[in-house]
Amino acid sequence: MTLFFSRPLPKVYVSFPPHKSTMTSGTATAAADDELIYDMFSMMRAYRSGRVERFEPFEFVPPSIDPLTGVDSKDIVLNPTTGLSVRFYQPPSVSAEGNQKPPIVVFYHGGGFCLHRPSSAPYHNYLNYLTSKANIVAVSVDYRLAPEHPLPAAYEDSWEALQWVIGGGGNWDGDRVILAGDSAGGNIVHYLGMRLGRDGRKVEGMVLLNPYFWGKERIGGELEEREGALLTLKVVDPAWEFLCPETTGPDDPRVNPVAEGAPSLAELGCKRVLVSVGNMDLLVDRGRVYCQKLKASGWGGEAELVVAEGEDHGFFLLYPGNERAEAFMDRFVSFCNNKLCGVTYMNIQIFIYYTKKKLLFQKISPPASPISQFLGHSKFQPFKPTMNFSAASSPPVDTDDIIFEIPGFIRRYRNGRVERLIADVLVPPSLDLATGVQSKDVTINSTTGLSVRLYHPPSATSIPKKLPVLVTIHGGGFYLLRSSSSSYHNYINSLTAKAGVLAISIDYRLAPENPLPAAYEDCWEALEWVFATDDPWLSNLGDLENVYIAGESAGGNLVHSLGIRLGREGRKVEGLDRIGDEGVETRKGGILTPEHVDALWPFVCPETTGFDDPRINPVAEGAPSLATLGCRRVLVCVAELDLLRERGRLYYEKLKESDWEGDAEILESENEDHGFFFFNPGSLKAEELRKRIAGAICIYRSGRVERLRPEELVPPSLDPTTGVQSKDITINPTTGLSARLYLPPSATGIPKKLPVLLTIHGGGFCLMRSSSSIYHNYINSLTAKAGILSVSVDYRLAPENPLPAAYDDCWEALEWILAADDPWLSKFGDLEHVFIAGESAGGNIAHNVGMKVGREGKKVEGLVMDRIGNEGLESGKGKNRKVEDANALWLTVFPGTTGLDDPRINPVAEGAPSLATLGCRRVLVCIAELDLLRERGRVYYEKLKESGWEGEAEFLESKGEDHCFFIIEPGSLKAEEFMERMASFFNNS
Repeated sequence: MTLFFSRPLPKVYVSFPPHKSTMTSGTATAAADDELIYDMFSMMRAYRSGRVERFEPFEFVPPSIDPLTGVDSKDIVLNPTTGLSVRFYQPPSVSAEGNQKPPIVVFYHGGGFCLHRPSSAPYHNYLNYLTSKANIVAVSVDYRLAPEHPLPAAYEDSWEALQWVIGGGGNWDGDRVILAGDSAGGNIVHYLGMRLGRDGRKVEGMVLLNPYFWGKERIGGELEEREGALLTLKVVDPAWEFLCPETTGPDDPRVNPVAEGAPSLAELGCKRVLVSVGNMDLLVDRGRVYCQKLKASGWGGEAELVVAEGEDHGFFLLYPGNERAEAFMDRFVSFCNNKLCGVTYMNIQIFIYYTKKKLLFQKISPPASPISQFLGHSKFQPFKPTMNFSAASSPPVDTDDIIFEIPGFIRRYRNGRVERLIADVLVPPSLDLATGVQSKDVTINSTTGLSVRLYHPPSATSIPKKLPVLVTIHGGGFYLLRSSSSSYHNYINSLTAKAGVLAISIDYRLAPENPLPAAYEDCWEALEWVFATDDPWLSNLGDLENVYIAGESAGGNLVHSLGIRLGREGRKVEGLDRIGDEGVETRKGGILTPEHVDALWPFVCPETTGFDDPRINPVAEGAPSLATLGCRRVLVCVAELDLLRERGRLYYEKLKESDWEGDAEILESENEDHGFFFFNPGSLKAEELRKRIAGAICIYRSGRVERLRPEELVPPSLDPTTGVQSKDITINPTTGLSARLYLPPSATGIPKKLPVLLTIHGGGFCLMRSSSSIYHNYINSLTAKAGILSVSVDYRLAPENPLPAAYDDCWEALEWILAADDPWLSKFGDLEHVFIAGESAGGNIAHNVGMKVGREGKKVEGLVMDRIGNEGLESGKGKNRKVEDANALWLTVFPGTTGLDDPRINPVAEGAPSLATLGCRRVLVCIAELDLLRERGRVYYEKLKESGWEGEAEFLESKGEDHCFFIIEPGSLKAEEFMERMASFFNNS
């Protein structure tokens, strides 16, 4: 389990000037535009075209008063032009005393100069605890990141922030400034110290934590790379020249301060230095040599080296609750209070196990400690060794005493003792700041210890309807994980918010201490408890007519078992979701191995009849018929690279072949392995899986509607990034029709009036609003890029307001624009150049409004129809939407339609009005290569050209992209290209 992924976060796309580095080897042939040129642990990938992907591993948190320490934090902008800001931390003791000004720590975060922020949760929590424990104030610098801002940008930002601190004006002692940073931040600290020295100035101290230094020649442990180290030569060797294109090479003094010809360390502008390294870190010898050379340089200060035995890079952030992290925190605090100790070695037991694909940690955890409460508010799952041993050696285990082992995962000894070899971070229930989801724990059976964790979304108390209930069951081979495991807890937080459900996560008993069928019995008891509504959240908020059961891996196996048992009792839930399924398979490769899976079942279920036990092989001869499954719908999810993939496929096929009367679906995630959505929760495929599970919309016979993708709605504002100003206007108080207007900053600075764009959002006629954050941000960017006045219409949504309501609203909005019944429109808008644009359902509406304009003998300047929502009966090759869903959507949103060849949904159907009557001078039709609607858009363009229409038609196809990609991934290279084309269309009248 990857412990530092604290919660799922979005994949972020940005771009920077095309890279000219030659570090990617190969033949002389030209590289593809999107050739990967640098990969930092798969958390940051840079492409030759200039595109950058970030998979930020840490949660971003806002400034606040920390409930555990009382430390108050706030963000301060220092330079609006560059975006430089700092996060300021002040403990309550400082503000309360106010007599003597405290020292200040200026902290520079790590992340290879291209990842993390001061708002990243581990850094924010670390500074909260440091300031509280040391009774000091601190600022954490939010410098610009490479590669968009290559070095020396980070150095310049850091220097500017330091000047602000030294300049005083705050509640700190400007003569007692301590610079601190980890990894790349440690490098920055050295750079600042040297620059201070050149200026003849000194700060009180410098703290370099696992500092990032490098060089052309290998030294020490770099000569023979340690297997399993967090940092690798493959990543570190090319890093500097990627981050700093104007460098002289790896012996540049900024990255190799002890290189021949580098400025003397005797010039360092500080009185004291503390260097911390982990002896398992690839960079350990760089830190050691730095400290040695500093002492030998003639520098007149005091230096201390702290060596954390058995620890790797960044250990104090990744594992804040272990004893060495606490010991180093004590040393850091002592340093802030003017105490140095020379050289310190910290010896605490830690072992590292290696599996084929990932590093797995087994830690001997100390009792619950203050720092483990303050930092991340979590602890390691206890592990009880029988004796102590040195970190430098392997554990002295009597192998004859081991009766069962899955290497790297679990051991069982003859005396009954069990060792789980993967550290598990457990978190309490809470109000999740990122999603607004509230959770709580409830004990169901105090005798067995059975409990559940309940989750309800922030929308639960503000809407009159009850929520679908999701009973979720974690995986882990029946012997690992808990409902409180941080990775699983964070996943359920995200899923609860995304789907708008009331979730119940079952904390069943684990094998081998409680062999199967204990987990089966616990899950059944929990399900019975759900139906008994023996909790106010369930009785007040849960819709028990719509209960779903979901589980992954071993949890998927448990879901099937519950479904069969429900069926035997003549009962049904709404749906089952099985992600993976423990079984026996022979395909090799991937995270799971055949040996692992073969050994697992008899280990967790000693009383089994074998591998064809129906509980592990539900399609075995003699197993209960799948036709008895007690649910109405099933979603089976598999991953292409997973050992268990074929088991999931076979289950789906056999279920479809049985006489079961429900609806079954299967979802395969390409190029992914077992549990990918936990190991890499911020990836695009993980987000797609969450969206698929969440679904889009449910309509019930009673007329009740559930939109299962909660949207963030944002108010109009002055956008700080683009300078675009927006406001909301009510057009028709009776129907509620309104529009959001957007004015670019250039509007008041140029004499000519601006083109006017009526923009119509998509969402299948039943989702999204003009105030949806994703759409609002897109229109902000488009307005600024194109220099236009935009009017985003907030039309009534189906099915509550079935079509033609949306058509009528958009027509009314167009008439309102042409009447110039608003000062922005009358003063800034060029009503001779009005455009109508929409994507998906919005594109459909744009076409229909354009046809009505033509019927009335009028013309607007142009139409932009993107991913036209003209579904009809089309097979397509897209992966994003199913034909059946598209067809069903039209019949749902427009009950009065004549069918799928209604001209409003199929404008090229036989008998449809001629496209020659389209009321505009120009048309831009946009499609995406992978979109189901691609051919509909292509045919529309061709028929328009053939129709006799007298305008100009243009066509744009985005290769390798799917439906509405430019809104889903607005920072991608193709999205930028698409926006450029739109801007050009609006300005080439």
